[in-house]
Amino acid sequence: VGFYGARYGWHGVRDELLMRNFEQARKDYPWIEKYRHRSVTELEFIAGHFNCLREKQAAFYFRDLAYDDTIKRELLAKGDMRGANKFAAESNEAAVLRNELKTAVLETTQHCLVRVPDYVNPEEGARWMFEDLKKTLDPRIAVSIAERKNRLGDVEAVQHEAFLNTRAKMYVGDE
Repeated sequence: VGFYGARYGWHGVRDELLMRNFEQARKDYPWIEKYRHRSVTELEFIAGHFNCLREKQAAFYFRDLAYDDTIKRELLAKGDMRGANKFAAESNEAAVLRNELKTAVLETTQHCLVRVPDYVNPEEGARWMFEDLKKTLDPRIAVSIAERKNRLGDVEAVQHEAFLNTRAKMYVGDE
């Protein structure tokens, strides 16, 4: 599940700490070498979605930038520059990279869930995510329970199996 507001995220080839992190991660994830100029959040999107389009389900939610602009203005009016910066792109380059990421996500809608239009505030984004996860998971949970019920015969048997599964791999030594 990926959420994005106006900020692009931690990025920059001139950021020494970030580049040390890239060097460390490159040992286990050599593919990240070509993404040094991208944000850590975008790397998560790449690893969890773009690199495995048909293997994993993904959902993406982009916040309406008008919300970020409103909050930024309110915080600036209060003199809270640090807070305001949390609701703005880090630079013009970051805004372009964020928009490129959003475009790339939108181009993969056949492989993921992307809500369009963008959510207008965090409450709406959370509600959409809950609804989408419920819609996705409820049928799977129902099928799983039905399969167990068919196999085991009744709900009590399912509960016993669930309890047994929690204990089956647990070592209980002599007391």
